[in-house]
Amino acid sequence: MKPLLSTVALAITLIAASANAGIFDKKKNDPTAVNPDAVLTVADFVKISGKGNLSGVTRVAIPNFYVQFVRDQTIERKGRLGSDSYTTQVRGIETATLQQIADALYDGFVAELQAVGIEVVPAEALEANADFSELRKVARVSPYTEESSMGGSKGDNNHQGVSVLVSAKNLPINIRNTIDDYWLKPNAGDGFKVSLVTAPMKVSRALNVPLLDVRLTVAMATLKGRVSNSGSTYSVTPQTTSFSFDADLYPRFVDGGNLVALSSSEGGTIYSLTQPVIIKDLTFALEKGQGSGSRGAGLLGAIGRAAGGSANMDADAYIDLQAEDFSNKMTARGKEVSHLFVEAMIK
Repeated sequence: MKPLLSTVALAITLIAASANAGIFDKKKNDPTAVNPDAVLTVADFVKISGKGNLSGVTRVAIPNFYVQFVRDQTIERKGRLGSDSYTTQVRGIETATLQQIADALYDGFVAELQAVGIEVVPAEALEANADFSELRKVARVSPYTEESSMGGSKGDNNHQGVSVLVSAKNLPINIRNTIDDYWLKPNAGDGFKVSLVTAPMKVSRALNVPLLDVRLTVAMATLKGRVSNSGSTYSVTPQTTSFSFDADLYPRFVDGGNLVALSSSEGGTIYSLTQPVIIKDLTFALEKGQGSGSRGAGLLGAIGRAAGGSANMDADAYIDLQAEDFSNKMTARGKEVSHLFVEAMIK
């Protein structure tokens, strides 16, 4: 896949310029290493952590089903003489579109379960449960904008993201069982209220069913940063620090961040994607922003404005999507992911 945009920012003068992006190292997050046409098999795409499954189960409840749309990403790179950052923002997708996608994916997931003989507790029965009502009081209300670190700090690269979380069918959002180590890593203590743990367990016992918590996460780009220093403390030549950033366009259901948490009398089991699932043939347009020197406030300023929902944040690159095209293609691909998870749970 082609790099989206890349910039080089020189310390002090902060000059933005075009450059050819380097190719990722051959790791699992490398866009060039993923086959978009790969057959989705449980063996190749799903990691199972735990021993529980749906073998012999005829009825489940889904108290938590939401879509995470990674709207903004920022990478900050620190050098000897300072730091600089690079931000991408996705435009053109409103909450109403995400709601339509979340509801369609929920219906597809339920249909997959029904196809293998597993009934899903109706929404009316969940709402009638007192403990589910308690869960609503402490869970997040959809839509929810989440600012989070993305993998934390790795070396001198600090990644941050702003996501929009939208639940299906007016369900509450409880991230307690669906946090991962990269795409949804909230601040310490966020999402860990005792009631978020005990209320679902009480619902499970009252209805005598296992619970399925589902999270489906989509991102459009992967950011990289590099820094180089020249000169030394003892040289007559002034020291300089230069930064370069790349953004590879990479629309996919992310690895790790797409998961189903199964809670039952046998304990908890997590089913998660181990490879990205590419959203193929997506229609988009790219627009270069004002450049990393325009933000002034750096990483925190950019992220803060993004979390506030501003449509006019100063990003370095914008990815513009067409709502109908995105909805159709994300929904179709998401149903393939749902099928994969159900297949994994009944084995």
